[in-house]
Amino acid sequence: MRIHIAIGALLLCLGCTSFVSAQRVERKFIVNAVKIKLSTDKPIVADNDPVIIRFTITNTSKVELPVAGGFDWIIRREDDKRVADAPEGARRKEAKRAAQSMSVPLYLAPGASTNQEETLSKLYVMSEPGVYQVSLWIGVNDEIKTDFIKSNTLRITIQ
Repeated sequence: MRIHIAIGALLLCLGCTSFVSAQRVERKFIVNAVKIKLSTDKPIVADNDPVIIRFTITNTSKVELPVAGGFDWIIRREDDKRVADAPEGARRKEAKRAAQSMSVPLYLAPGASTNQEETLSKLYVMSEPGVYQVSLWIGVNDEIKTDFIKSNTLRITIQ
């Protein structure tokens, strides 16, 4: 009887391990299958003009994939200093934190893309002249770990 219980417990543990491994593979698969591309028509922007970035998220796989509902912009000056949030950006981040448990991922069909646009100068203080490096990250997580899908990096010059 004890042998049967021990074997049952071992099989249960192995099953849990296989399930966790499957989740890890899925997370890594998503990270490798989803691509983010940033672009802009104006890499050189006059002071006080809007900084507008377009981004395209593409599912390069042959299966429907969930993409996180929240994006994290990484904006740094050329000297690697992080850029402060503008009031609108701070409000949006606070609302994102409050609703994080209720976020619903966007699902992309195989080969599909979604195009969006963001006015970064409404979210971040980008009024100081200089070069800014802009990238976008999307987190893909399970109960164990979070991996990030990172976009290309744009260089935006404020004159």
